Amino acid sequence: MSVERTPITPDLGVWLDAVAATPEPVRRLAADMAGHPQENMMTHPELGALLAVLVRATGGHRVLEIGTFVGTSA
Repeated sequence: MSVERTPITPDLGVWLDAVAATPEPVRRLAADMAGHPQENMMTHPELGALLAVLVRATGGHRVLEIGTFVGTSA
């Protein structure tokens, strides 16, 4: 995992923002973790948003995330 943004097209970015906006507490946590020695372990907010879309699209009700760092993608 990387805190660096995966290159996405502008259209994909607009769509992702529309369907899965990152909650403010997650954005604050990401900002707080910037500079932490293990910040690369944190799921990037955009990836967390994509995971949320995939869970909703597949009708997931129970999700188990293994290997959480600060729990932002759970």
